[in-house]
Amino acid sequence: MGYDLVGGRLVAGNERPGALFMYENADKRRISLLGSQGRRAHVESAFRYALEDGVGVFTGSTTRCGYALSGRVDKPQLLAIARVVYGELAAAKPQRLKP
Repeated sequence: MGYDLVGGRLVAGNERPGALFMYENADKRRISLLGSQGRRAHVESAFRYALEDGVGVFTGSTTRCGYALSGRVDKPQLLAIARVVYGELAAAKPQRLKP
């Protein structure tokens, strides 16, 4: 979708750690993706949208994780990216780390 990964890190969450990824496009516009896997399975939800101080945020969840996609991007473009994120997360197979 024209964005490249700039970086990421683990972040503290309410129940469990989360992962925060930042992406940037050729125009230097950035978007962030925050995801976390809760202790109990998430219920798939429709996207929710909020706008504050020019930053749009789409939130949603799959049966495995919850996520938020945010950035100073117009709503239609952010929605298109959110749909791709949902598709990738919903299709991903769970991975277990070996001890």
